[in-house]
Amino acid sequence: MQKKPRTPGFDEYLAGAFFSYTVSIIPLLFTSYLFQIHNIDPSSLDPSLLLVLVVTPNFFGGTVAGYAVARRSEIDHRMVGVKTGLGCLLLNGLITGLLTGQTQSPLALASVFFGCVFSGFLYGRIYQKKINAQNK
Repeated sequence: MQKKPRTPGFDEYLAGAFFSYTVSIIPLLFTSYLFQIHNIDPSSLDPSLLLVLVVTPNFFGGTVAGYAVARRSEIDHRMVGVKTGLGCLLLNGLITGLLTGQTQSPLALASVFFGCVFSGFLYGRIYQKKINAQNK
């Protein structure tokens, strides 16, 4: 009898979503704190700098979380990245809505989602190369 390939469960997707939120919110909170200490008005900054300050931590958080969850799977890593990304979207939107009463930026949500999808695809490629090297 063949062993069924391992796929992540709900708890692992949920852990990935919380991990993504934690990794992405810490740099954002630190940046916000620096803006408050130095009395910097975000509207006075260059929009491209604000774009980088929002997209980079969220993409990085999604990438780290998606990669961590994809490592728990033996098949279909891209779909694991998509599922992790959807979990991150829901959790980030929910937590931000509950804490601030406002909706999360669509750009931030998109960067988290695409970070998860990217890392699922990336780990799928790494895993495939590892399997090919073992079969040679």
